[in-house]
Amino acid sequence: MVVVIGVDGAGRTHRLRAVTRSAGGVLHVAPDPAALAGLLGRQAGPDTELVLVDDAHHYPPALLHQITSAARAGIPVALSRRPAITDPALAELDELAARDGVVQCDPLGADDVAQLVAERTGTRPGPAEAASLVEDTCGLPALVVALVDGAGPVPAALLARVQRALARLPRAVAVARVLAVAHDLGPFPHAGLAEAAGVAPDVVAAELRALHEAGLLAPGGERLVPAVARAVAADLTRGERHEVDRALSGVPAIRTRSTLHAAVALARSGRTARAARELEDAGTTGRLLAVPLLAATGVASPGGTAPAGDPLQGRLALRVAEAGRLLAEPARALPLLIEAAEELDRSTDEAPLPDTPHALGALVASAVGDRATARRLVEDALSAGSGGPGHTRRHRLLAGWIALRGGRYDEARALTAPGGWSGDTAHDGRDVLLSVCLRAGLARRSGDVAAARAAWSDAEHLLAREAIDLLHAECVEELVVAAARAGSVGRADGVRATLREYAAVLGGAPWTALLAWTDLQVAVVGDDPASADAAAAELAELRDELYGTPAARASARMTAQATAARCWANALAGRVDGDEVASAADGLGAVGLPWEASRLAGQAGVRTPDAALARRLLERAREFRQGSEQSARRSVLSERETEVGRLVLAGRTHREIGAQLFVSPKTVEHHVARMRTRLGASTRAEFLAALREDLGAGHGDQRAGTIPP
Repeated sequence: MVVVIGVDGAGRTHRLRAVTRSAGGVLHVAPDPAALAGLLGRQAGPDTELVLVDDAHHYPPALLHQITSAARAGIPVALSRRPAITDPALAELDELAARDGVVQCDPLGADDVAQLVAERTGTRPGPAEAASLVEDTCGLPALVVALVDGAGPVPAALLARVQRALARLPRAVAVARVLAVAHDLGPFPHAGLAEAAGVAPDVVAAELRALHEAGLLAPGGERLVPAVARAVAADLTRGERHEVDRALSGVPAIRTRSTLHAAVALARSGRTARAARELEDAGTTGRLLAVPLLAATGVASPGGTAPAGDPLQGRLALRVAEAGRLLAEPARALPLLIEAAEELDRSTDEAPLPDTPHALGALVASAVGDRATARRLVEDALSAGSGGPGHTRRHRLLAGWIALRGGRYDEARALTAPGGWSGDTAHDGRDVLLSVCLRAGLARRSGDVAAARAAWSDAEHLLAREAIDLLHAECVEELVVAAARAGSVGRADGVRATLREYAAVLGGAPWTALLAWTDLQVAVVGDDPASADAAAAELAELRDELYGTPAARASARMTAQATAARCWANALAGRVDGDEVASAADGLGAVGLPWEASRLAGQAGVRTPDAALARRLLERAREFRQGSEQSARRSVLSERETEVGRLVLAGRTHREIGAQLFVSPKTVEHHVARMRTRLGASTRAEFLAALREDLGAGHGDQRAGTIPP
């Protein structure tokens, strides 16, 4: 005998049948005393069939007593029930049935959800999409099925399931509606929730338990499952929604959070500057949390003292504000954001945040080249669920971004969901923009010009609504370069100018250096030696400004970029010093820019007329590529074929390749013919695509004499 326990939608009936299948014939009990009398009056024996009591919490006490008596007489019983036992008769039967064990229906993990979706649809989702479904459904199988069997944020099957559940809980409907409309505001004191729902305070706990048992609340908390919240909100008429909004606005505790929520919604949509202004009107905590957003959008930071309430939450806000005031020196701001992240994970307050200190710290750490700290912060955030479910996707995308910048491209792809996530809305502009930056970065590194153009096209409307700030300047580099690859760099000038204005107000050399580096990459795409020279000069000037200052110790990345920029500008002008290029590439690799190091060495190699030097630099470029995950697979081409392939991708003719490698054009032609055979390419387009994949090269522009970025 066994007991299966789980909330509605957790798969109780499925698990009960699975664990009792080996018992042979199973008799399903109906709550009909007349039919039950004969079933339970049998003589117990070794061949007595198992009595299956599904959803035992629905059975009347008299019927449960009869089943208990039969169980005591030796009739084997297995039952399933909700987690709570509210009837003594059920408790007595449960004790007998549990003699052989208790099976708990735990939420499904990402792998189990992926398998379930594959069984329902025939297509297995990727890791990011499966994780998003877990987040959206809290791993309840019935909700997963309802989502994937339909379309849109609220499929018909999901809405119908939620409607049926609430129809059985009429007294909990008002509470569920408040929780749905205020879903992102976090849990409230029961008194505030009771006031907004118009119910007595002493019944709120009972209604929350009923919603939990019905599989509508997220495990371990007092929030609705995200998918359920959408369904409840979607089922409200305009008048009903207005009434709930009016009730919420009348509760002081909720009204304060509502102001914070408005700022959070703006921040999530990518309107960082407007979010910061909204936060300034959200009390002391809001003003403190606004500081880094104000600094990142070129606005002077206000002062502030610790807010009342949870002391841990107060210290968190103060640390975030202090870090924001030091944002001009990101290496000094980073330790404070790490402390704030630790405060958040210790805090019991679930007030909405425009961004978590983990995310802010990861962006700052990445900007100064501290990939290890950035990675640890987002991993800690994902592990602890920092900031609540609304921030999980952002942390996952940031993990993908850090993987991209560190050369771990397979990991970055796994953390990026090209098709989006369930429940995506236009209000998630900040996350969508970060996802597009990831796509642009991956396209740039794989040489996929079409994907880069598509990424830029998707980003334009987001950038048009101020969805940028200095904290994301490194990410925006990928979009600006994608625009240049698409021949639309002029349409990105407004974005670059806005970030320049922000940096000028903030006065931070490291942020200005990021923008100068972006200018350099645009110049490389456009084969523009003059612009590259100007960018290199600006980087050198910024490096020299920090020389001898305390910030100089933290400027290794800027120093490496300034040195590399000068070598890149010289290479575009046809001047290649092999030792300088090799040293500069080593410097980039040392500060966590392996792909940039490979590109510098490779482009200098194809620019120099010195064949021996070209071979040395191209080999150096290959070594940097092989240091990252993307080049774990060995090339099928020989060393000489690799040299020829890189020059082909650079747009050189057979004659130009022969002149650079000191071989005849006919020899080059023979090399190309063998390479096509080895790569299995029958057309020139297939050949070029196979070359990019095999060499891991980011070459997409095939114009003669152009070195693609």
